[in-house]
Amino acid sequence: MKHVEEPLLANLQTFVAFARKRVGDLHLAEDVVQDSLVKALASARKPAKEEDTVAWFYRILRRSIIDLYRRRDASKRALERFQRELPDSPTTSEERLLCQCFKTAPLRA
Repeated sequence: MKHVEEPLLANLQTFVAFARKRVGDLHLAEDVVQDSLVKALASARKPAKEEDTVAWFYRILRRSIIDLYRRRDASKRALERFQRELPDSPTTSEERLLCQCFKTAPLRA
């Protein structure tokens, strides 16, 4: 396991810089690298040699960054769809119901 952990720790700042170039935010880059490290260390398949570890981790990191962009895009589409489905203004029946609620509400001084 040492042949995996040592190269990852030795290249940690390089991984963060790589991710930062792609996501544009230092804190987000650190989060992506951290998540990728967790995935890498939990993986059942690890490289056999120390030289392969950095390349192996870059593949995991790239996939994590791609997944981040996919999630962002899906969230953006869902929000846009939600906004399109919302009515611009309440309907007449909704206005009447709201007014009735306020008429029955006790006044506070």
